[in-house]
Amino acid sequence: MIKRVVLSLFALAQWLALTSVAIAEPRRYELDPDQTRTSFIWFFGSDKVTGSMPPPTGDIIIDFQNERNSSVDVQIDFANIRAGFPFATQALKGAKMLDTETFPFGHYQSTSVRQSGTQAVISGNLTLRDVTQPIELTAELFRQEGAEQGDLSKIAIRMQTSLNRNDFGVTGWADDVGPEVQLLVEAYLNQIE
Repeated sequence: MIKRVVLSLFALAQWLALTSVAIAEPRRYELDPDQTRTSFIWFFGSDKVTGSMPPPTGDIIIDFQNERNSSVDVQIDFANIRAGFPFATQALKGAKMLDTETFPFGHYQSTSVRQSGTQAVISGNLTLRDVTQPIELTAELFRQEGAEQGDLSKIAIRMQTSLNRNDFGVTGWADDVGPEVQLLVEAYLNQIE
């Protein structure tokens, strides 16, 4: 879990202005695959089960002066998803669920980013099983431990959302598996020079 100093986009911009850091341009980041963790919670009856996925790949652009210029555009690897135990993983990848043989990847592309208190709300479209639905993520930025004041070359972001799997045609095993899926991404970002 990321344990860092929380800085909202707005607060971070104010902090940077006070430290005279040049932040005039949006910054492009890539996810560090060795440190980024993507997990999800699903419900088997009344039991919570945790699964994991490989880190997404793609671009994250952050404009510290105007969050509306920020964006997320990532590909999600469903072919290597793990549902918590082998039988569940096999079922999740099967034709009744994600059908990863036909649809090995998903995609998330933001349409807007706005400030909401100490968090950002990232609105966008998630595509899985060739079905696209709007999804909102809440996000918090973190300054990594040990980072020099004003150093934005390495930051962390925590994003989370909840979705209904039925909205994407992932309807298998409805008698045993609940429709809600909670998603959490704890990402370490490195600025692309």
